[in-house]
Amino acid sequence: MKFSNSTEELEVLTSKVLDEHASKEEQKRLCTLINSSATLRKRYASIITHESLLHWEIGQVNEISYEKSVSEKFLSFPVISTLAASLIALACVWGFSKTAQINHASKDLIASSGYRESQSTKNSPLISSLKQETTDLASVDILYPSSSDFRVELDTISHAQAIATASHAIEVLENNLNYDRYGQIESLECVSSWHRKDHAGVPAQNGILPYEGDQMISFSELIVNVDAQIAEVSETLQVLDLRAFAQENSTQITKLDAEVFFNKGVSVLSESTEFSLSVHALKNNENFDKESLGISKNTLQIDSNLETWEKVESEWLVPPGTDFLVVALSARQDGPEALLPNDSGYYADHLKINLRVDDGSVIGPL
Repeated sequence: MKFSNSTEELEVLTSKVLDEHASKEEQKRLCTLINSSATLRKRYASIITHESLLHWEIGQVNEISYEKSVSEKFLSFPVISTLAASLIALACVWGFSKTAQINHASKDLIASSGYRESQSTKNSPLISSLKQETTDLASVDILYPSSSDFRVELDTISHAQAIATASHAIEVLENNLNYDRYGQIESLECVSSWHRKDHAGVPAQNGILPYEGDQMISFSELIVNVDAQIAEVSETLQVLDLRAFAQENSTQITKLDAEVFFNKGVSVLSESTEFSLSVHALKNNENFDKESLGISKNTLQIDSNLETWEKVESEWLVPPGTDFLVVALSARQDGPEALLPNDSGYYADHLKINLRVDDGSVIGPL
């Protein structure tokens, strides 16, 4: 059977597994698809979750209407098929993640990622943390305070959490690691990227549906400055490593274009919120600190229309000598209303970044 894309193939194979009609070859192919893409893993988990909830609801009805017949049957067919599909997922995920587990033998992980321990990075806080067994995964989205040995200069951003996240991401990229519990590492051509789009993702929330797919980015709680009457939060969402790219395109002019969509929940306290997309160009100095070479910031005021996602775009010439680009999103409210509790929710979705070189080549979306 021919499929138009991998998502369609995954859906068909998952359906076969749930119906217990999948051959061994089809089960192996399903495992391969699950291992190949975070997007496909999320889609598989969504299908299994919906299937499980459906059978749970049916089971509740059957328990009332056919109590006697249910009691004679320990496991119904849908439960068995769903369990089988879950076991396949567990087996695939185990195979996918066993080389990336953080344990007492984490030196093997560091070596396999292409990192070679040197005198200058031997005592790196990041490497030290990877050499310790991880037992608490409930705080995988928390990076505070920064433990890096270098300073990161992010103009217009004062939120310690965002600065700590940027510092951590840069350290991961500098050490050439291929796994990080706080974010996802990807490479496209000569550009490496660390991002936390999946880690910050949530489904429909506060009456807002994602702009696309089944996940959107949720902002952390706004931090209130009582004296200035400001409530604001900044999120470091992505860091691009341009060191190899700069070497290959040293004589070329590079332009970055980015876009993202924002939305917010309904609030009786405030009609509008300022959202912004900022890109920060950083360069290594002689002390290994990351100093700012420039910033591009685009802002937009949006209302509380749940059905409307507002688009922010950015086009910017990347300063020569840039080693890293930090992409951050911010939400801000001003005035006395900013001091009052507000749980309406602030969201972003569909962040797309491209690098365009003078010779016409495009790297992206990143």
